Amino acid sequence: MTEKVYALWDQRPVRRAVWAVALGLLAVGLIAFVRSRHHDVTYQGSKATQPVFHDPGTQFGAKQPLPAEARSVAKQFVNDAVLRKDPAAARKLVGAKLLGSVSAADWAAGSMPVPQFPPADFAGAGYKVLRSRQRDVLLDVAIASTKPETIKGYDMLVELRPVNGRWVVVSAAPRNSTPIPAAN
Repeated sequence: MTEKVYALWDQRPVRRAVWAVALGLLAVGLIAFVRSRHHDVTYQGSKATQPVFHDPGTQFGAKQPLPAEARSVAKQFVNDAVLRKDPAAARKLVGAKLLGSVSAADWAAGSMPVPQFPPADFAGAGYKVLRSRQRDVLLDVAIASTKPETIKGYDMLVELRPVNGRWVVVSAAPRNSTPIPAAN
């Protein structure tokens, strides 16, 4: 069998055909690579369109300092939901999509789509404002542990939006995870 392959390869037209196919595939691969790195065109279906760069100001409103009510809701959310001190009160702090992901009975029992931290090992929480706009606030909340060698603290992203005149938590998840409810 090996001799037949070598004999086939020794024929000049076969070698040229294989080289032509290999070069063609290389060219197609390079073109695909260059087009995938070209950032001024986005593809939707089969049509090429100019990209749409959304100004966060149009979606979330103008920049503003962190509203005191949003900070207060985030602080209460950590206390009631993350530490599970009062799940019923935490339920009043979240938006409809987060509420809809778990039944009221599960929520009251503490089985909620929010990361939990043991209250006995809670050393405090701090936050960093990642975005503060009229219609959206995104906080990086750092949860600290009194026993970091056994129970590690973590960073959690908490997003709040005003709904019916009050700020509510619309998503909360540790960094580098999928928030509930997921965007898609």
